[in-house]
Amino acid sequence: YSSQWPFCRAPTTLELRNLPQKLTMRGFIEQLHAWGLAEKCDFIHLGSEGGPALINAVRHADGRELASKLHCFSEWADCEDSRRCKVAWSFSMQGLESLMVDQQYRQAWHSDGTYTGGVIYTPRVWVPAG
Repeated sequence: YSSQWPFCRAPTTLELRNLPQKLTMRGFIEQLHAWGLAEKCDFIHLGSEGGPALINAVRHADGRELASKLHCFSEWADCEDSRRCKVAWSFSMQGLESLMVDQQYRQAWHSDGTYTGGVIYTPRVWVPAG
């Protein structure tokens, strides 16, 4: 912890590394549902170009539970290039507010209609954050 925002409270945002390149947002969210954890997070960004994925938990305890399931997990459906996922608390960004501000400045919608930004969770529905 720190005396400065956003680190003056228990962390909730996790960085995920070593996710398969072919892992889709749908596949990631389906795995969270299989573990019963999808409703314990409110933001997901799978990352791009080798960057880390970011997932924000609703509470610190939820983040710890997510980390325990995701760390070293490698059995992603429909992904042959699975390596063991590495999980750590994010030090560059913490909390839903910081993630949403960051999303405002990303170019998430592309000319071909694809979306590469994060998604937020509203009751029972995941929607683009951009």
